[in-house]
This record gives sequence, C-alpha cells and structure tokens, in this order.
Amino acid sequence: MLAVRLATKADLPALERLAGRDSAQLPSGELLIAAERGELRAALSLATGEVVADPFAPTAHVVAALRAYAGAPARQPRTRSIFGSYRGSAATSAATQRPKMPTSTCAPRSTPEGRYA
Repeated sequence: MLAVRLATKADLPALERLAGRDSAQLPSGELLIAAERGELRAALSLATGEVVADPFAPTAHVVAALRAYAGAPARQPRTRSIFGSYRGSAATSAATQRPKMPTSTCAPRSTPEGRYA
C-alpha cells in the first residue's frame, strides 16, 4: 500500500538518507512524500517539481502517484523557461500571460502606382 502525505520535520533524517541514496540534494520547499510498506520511496517538491527517489526500488509508479496527487504533469517534469516561470505552474496561467498586440487601425499605405499594399 502506498501512503502519500506532506513531509514534517520528523521526516528530515529519512529524507536526507533518501537524497543521499539518490545522489541528489534534498529539493527545496514543501515536500510531498510517498512511503510503501513503511519505507520512504520518493519525495516531490511542491515548489519546484523536483523529485528524489530510491534508486534501489521500483519507484516509477510512486513518482507518478506523487505527481498526480500534486496536480503536476505525470510525463513532463517542470522546467524553468527563459522567462523565469515554470511550465505547468500557475505562473503560466492566462492571467499572467502577455496581452495580445492590438490590431492596426491605420489606413493602408499606397504604392507608387496608386495601389494599396
């Protein structure tokens, strides 16, 4: 059985061991963790979408469950765009996108032959 919950301070030693096994840094921000049969298998940062997982156990289904629970895309990791926002996050919502340029209201230009371009 898979248990998914938010990490607490009491989970810090187990999270550090998990990150060490994965040869990764512990992700920043609030973490969503998944334990299987009482063993911590993976952690997902809700802030960045970064994941650390146990490389010595099958964890693809665990990471997919974490992403689904968090509402993150299951197949595409969140990556930072050149504009500084994260794809798939609220930062790219319609409210924060650039407005469309207004259409021209000027009269068309004419060519030397008197035709309009």
